[in-house]
Amino acid sequence: MLVEFILNNAFLAVITALLGVATIVLWSMPADAAVIDPYNAVRIINDSKAQPVDLRSKADYDKGHIPRARQIGTDELIARGKELSGKGPLLLVCANGQTAAGQLPKLREAGIEAFALRGGLVAWKEAGQPLKAAKTAKKR
Repeated sequence: MLVEFILNNAFLAVITALLGVATIVLWSMPADAAVIDPYNAVRIINDSKAQPVDLRSKADYDKGHIPRARQIGTDELIARGKELSGKGPLLLVCANGQTAAGQLPKLREAGIEAFALRGGLVAWKEAGQPLKAAKTAKKR
C-alpha cells in the first residue's frame, strides 16, 4: 500500500525526501552565537578588536582578504591562535563558512575565544564589505 501511494504520488514523495535531507543538513550545521554574519563581524572587529584569521590558501588570500586578516592554515591554527588571542577574539574566515565553523570546537577546547564568519568570504563580499589584495612588486 505504501509503495502504491509513492508510485501514484511521486512528486509528493520526492518533496518529502528533499525536506528530510534538508532537515538533516540544517540540524548538522553548528547553530550557535559564535557563527556570525558579516555585519556582526564588522562590529566585533571594531568593538572587540577581533583579529580576522583567513583559513584559505595563501594564493586565495593574496587575491583578496578582509583588511587586517592574517593567513593561517588550519594545521597551525591552535598554536598561532593562542599567540593572537591575547589581543582579542579571533574571527575565522574561509571561502564559504564551513571550514571556519568546523574549527570552532577545537579552539574552544584550547580555551581560545573565536567566532566564525557565516557564509565566509562569499557573504562578506555580498554584504559589500571591503577586501584588501596582497601588495605586488612594481615592475620597472
